[in-house]
Amino acid sequence: MARIGALIVSGLITTGLTISATQAAPAVFNVKSYGAVGNGSANDDDAIDRAINAANAAGGGVVDFPAGVTARERSI
Repeated sequence: MARIGALIVSGLITTGLTISATQAAPAVFNVKSYGAVGNGSANDDDAIDRAINAANAAGGGVVDFPAGVTARERSI
């Protein structure tokens, strides 16, 4: 098993993800489902934080940033 703390790969952030050959695919938390606008000008900080917190509460998962430009003022 490989443990990944935090990894950004082509628009995805994985948190607390453990991978094994027999494990089901991780849950996906789309930032737009948590209120991100993704238009490049709206501040998506709170929506991104909600998606990250939901992944953490679920024991890990993938935070997905779909096509678009998310604006963030705070660091992740």
